[in-house]
Amino acid sequence: MSKATTEGRFSIFSIDLPDSDAATALSGTGQSTLHRLETLTGASFSLRGLQLEIKGNSYQLERAAAIVELVRPIWEEGQIVSAVDLHAAAGALDNGKKNDHAKSTNKVLARSQRGNLLRPRTIRQKNYVEAME
Repeated sequence: MSKATTEGRFSIFSIDLPDSDAATALSGTGQSTLHRLETLTGASFSLRGLQLEIKGNSYQLERAAAIVELVRPIWEEGQIVSAVDLHAAAGALDNGKKNDHAKSTNKVLARSQRGNLLRPRTIRQKNYVEAME
């Protein structure tokens, strides 16, 4: 469940996470993923239990929430969200290819020996995989 509230000139948007594995995967080691998201969007991120709070102006909130939603298939599986995943999602958002990116992150190619899901990270990788099929 998501909800938005207003606090002064900034707004707060909250996203409920399904479990602690998803919260750990989304925050990254030492909250590195959240720091990268702050750099990409200008919004402020904080994780309180199983609730992710995003604070910023309306543009920052919209961009931040869109990037978090684009990488949702990754963190919902408990997989760590990498810098490449975040930059690919931001690039797809900037180029108006949000739907193409969402489709590519849902397609799992294989599972590594360590249990990580292997999937195309960029739209070009998705197109390459589709051309090979």
